[in-house]
Amino acid sequence: MKQTWMAGILILACLMIGGCGTESERLANLADRTIEMQSQQNSTIAKTTTEMVELNREIQTERKELTQGYKQLENDRRDLHQLRRSELAWAESFQSLAITIAASMPLFLCAYLVWASTRGANDAELINEVLMQELVAKQPRLIAGPNRPAIERHQRSVESERIGNSNNQPERNN
Repeated sequence: MKQTWMAGILILACLMIGGCGTESERLANLADRTIEMQSQQNSTIAKTTTEMVELNREIQTERKELTQGYKQLENDRRDLHQLRRSELAWAESFQSLAITIAASMPLFLCAYLVWASTRGANDAELINEVLMQELVAKQPRLIAGPNRPAIERHQRSVESERIGNSNNQPERNN
């Protein structure tokens, strides 16, 4: 506004020096020019203010977008941190489980071997008993007929060995 008055005074001074018709015409021309200049300045100021308001809105929109992007980035960082922490916990759990299994395998193997050896002895005894019953049976169910003479020879040789062993043993004195 101060500039407008200054411009008006300058124009007034120029007109006075140059000399115009009557003083009232000069004042009327000066007033018209001043009003015209004021109108141009007002429209320039309004235009500049509108542009500044628009720029301010754009800045605010960009600021909101940046803030939203920052919040999203922070949420992603937290999610990634939580995921890494849970993966680390799972990895440690699996590692502990693998160590426990590796350490217990020799114990399970030993227990199985002990179980199998005791179970195997019972099975062998049962098999021996069934075979002995089959050998001494008058009508064997498992052994076929052609093998019968071989079995009888074997039985006789076993019996003769028993008799021979019992004759060779010295008598005990009580």
